[in-house]
This record gives sequence, structure tokens and C-alpha cells, in this order.
Amino acid sequence: MQAILEDTQETEDLEPIKLGNLAIYRTPAELQTKVDEYFESGVHIRTVIVGKKGDKKKIEVKLPTVVGLALYLGFNSRQSIYDYNARDGFSYVIKRAVSFIEMYHEEALGDGNNVVGSIFWLKNHGWKDKSEVEHTAKESIAALIQAAQQAKQIESKVVKSLPVIPLSQEPAIIERKDDV
Repeated sequence: MQAILEDTQETEDLEPIKLGNLAIYRTPAELQTKVDEYFESGVHIRTVIVGKKGDKKKIEVKLPTVVGLALYLGFNSRQSIYDYNARDGFSYVIKRAVSFIEMYHEEALGDGNNVVGSIFWLKNHGWKDKSEVEHTAKESIAALIQAAQQAKQIESKVVKSLPVIPLSQEPAIIERKDDV
């Protein structure tokens, strides 16, 4: 333990080491060139079988991912993608690249194959898998209550203005005379 303390005392005069990675891309244009390269030739391709029983085909499908893009760009994790997104001038390039990946998943929803992975990805990027119905009224509740009260007042005035026809104690019997 004493040796460690002695080593520490000897290095007190050294400048502290700054943590963090150096920027790999100095300009947004440099980053955009590499992103374009990823989408043109760096995306992993998977062979999938599509179609129904009698009409099955094998096709090759590009599978762009945020992690795949990060690794292709030379980063060690997808977090570096989001770190670049926070840097001035780089936000447009990163958002556009992630939008291309999102477009892939969105298009996959309509291909009729297993879409669970795409649904999962889209939900984790702000999409919702539910129906929402929003009801709005043009008038406020207070205005509706006031209108109902006015209608009651009008009804009361109309009822009061009707003539009162007294009913006799005995019901009137109308006899019918036949012309026979």
C-alpha cells in the first residue's frame, strides 16, 4: 500500500487525463460520406424465404440497424451515434440515417412476413401500437349548461302561457246516435 501512495505522490505534478474518445469525423460531410457507404454496401444482407406454400421464393434483404451503422462508422457502440447527434452540424446526418433505418422497418410491416421485430423496433423509437380517439367539443361545458338552463326557462314560460282547461269531476260521455 505504501508503494501505491509513493507512486501517487510522484505523479501529482502531471496533467489530468481527459476521458472520452476523440472525434472520428471532423465534419458532417465526412460523416455523411461514410453513412452513404454503409447504406450502399455495408448493410448486412440476409436470405429469407417469402411467399406461401406453392409460391415460395428466396430473396436477399438488407438489414440496416443502428448498431450496424455504429460499428461500420468505427464506433464501439450505438451510444456514439447518439453522441454525434448532439454535436453541432452532425444532427441532420444522424437523424437522416436513423430515419432510413426506420423506413426499412416501416416498409417491413407491409411485406406480409414476420413483422414482430419491426414492430418492436418501431415501438422503441416512438411509434404506438394502439388506436386513439380524440373527442373535442366546439363549445365548453359551461356554455352547454347555460344553454340548457335557458331552454328550461323558455319551456317554463311556454307552459305558463298555455290556457288552463279545467277538467270536470265526471268525464263527459258522448253518445252516438245511429242514423238507422
